[in-house]
Amino acid sequence: MRSLHVLIAMVAALLVCFSAAEPSNVITNQRRLLRGDNTVEWWLETGRSDDYVMKKLKLNGLKGAALTTHKNYQIYDRFAKKALMNRLSKRLEDNTATYSVWKELGLDHVSKASDLPKIMNSENFKIYEKYVKAFDDRIIHLWRTWHGVVPQAAAITREVTEAEMTARTFFLAQSKIKTNDAKVLLGLTVPGKSRFTLAGDALESHVDYKYFNKIFVEEGPSLKNQPLTLKLLASIAEKISPSSKTD
Repeated sequence: MRSLHVLIAMVAALLVCFSAAEPSNVITNQRRLLRGDNTVEWWLETGRSDDYVMKKLKLNGLKGAALTTHKNYQIYDRFAKKALMNRLSKRLEDNTATYSVWKELGLDHVSKASDLPKIMNSENFKIYEKYVKAFDDRIIHLWRTWHGVVPQAAAITREVTEAEMTARTFFLAQSKIKTNDAKVLLGLTVPGKSRFTLAGDALESHVDYKYFNKIFVEEGPSLKNQPLTLKLLASIAEKISPSSKTD
């Protein structure tokens, strides 16, 4: 009986030690992250650079697992994500074209539609998708408010790649946007008269007509509210670049 009492006492003592140590570590981490949040906000308000923050958190020079497992990485990750969101909010206010944001997010290493599945699950591609949807809503609102005038900054430039145009049109086709609005967003308007959209031969001869026709018109009805999958994106890419092989 005595040995049983001793065993119970030992177990109780161990439980007390564990319960005392673990909350202490949790509280310490929570306090550190809370202080980190306040610091992150100050860095953002004062426009501190990424290099400055990395140095302050003693993360400069670290890469891979050495970086992501560092105790200060969570604080840096919060700063980086908030800084990116702040920049994109400013880009949206300035009506910055989607391809400029595509490049800023580092997606411009993909130029062919057939390579889109390789970046589909990346965090930056998902951020791009959110920007496109917010941008499209904003531009159509401005187009109607300004009686058919599209902000110059929002215009599609010729440097835009097949990959970005395919992704952009795919998200349009997924939405409930009207055909005329889709033409405006894809730059299918009369030169110098953006209140008028193209039709007939003028539409079909436009360099970007294939995206509008093959994705928005032909595939649009089946894509409404359809979740984006690897197979679906690969099939859309094949329509734009039929000679290329998708992985």
